[in-house]
Amino acid sequence: MPSRLLRDLDAVVNSTHDGLVWARSLCRQATHLARQGKTDQAMKSIATVRSRFGNALVPEIAVWLMLAEGILWFGSEEFLRFADRLARAYGIATAANYSVGRATCAAWLALSAFNDRRYFEMVSYLREALRLAAKDDHQARARASLVLADAFHLAGRFDLARPWYERTR
Repeated sequence: MPSRLLRDLDAVVNSTHDGLVWARSLCRQATHLARQGKTDQAMKSIATVRSRFGNALVPEIAVWLMLAEGILWFGSEEFLRFADRLARAYGIATAANYSVGRATCAAWLALSAFNDRRYFEMVSYLREALRLAAKDDHQARARASLVLADAFHLAGRFDLARPWYERTR
């Protein structure tokens, strides 16, 4: 059974005439599919966006493409490729002052820092993600909340982790 998010994104992809909205939605689908292990479908979505824009990428589309590719590599345990794509997406989002993409990238950078035991960096990225993410930016907020919950859990503070796990949902 497909998720509501995939269904909603699919509806946007099939109904919008705005190229940026279309590309962002298709890349967000790819990130979700990649996290579910559906790499072939994720790669197809990424290839579709790349073929439509070629080298004429605007920063916002480049951010979502690189983020989707990075998450695809994360799911394939290609962590160096993940880190490269994520750093590129974050750099473009920062340079373009694109806070929506930057918030999501910061949340994923927090996860990367957490996994590498770089906790001071993790905290910095979490602050950035939660500061920049809009109230309805569930992708950035959920990822940041999950990383924070896991950090509290690892520290033996399940009492502090639980509310963040609940926010993730």
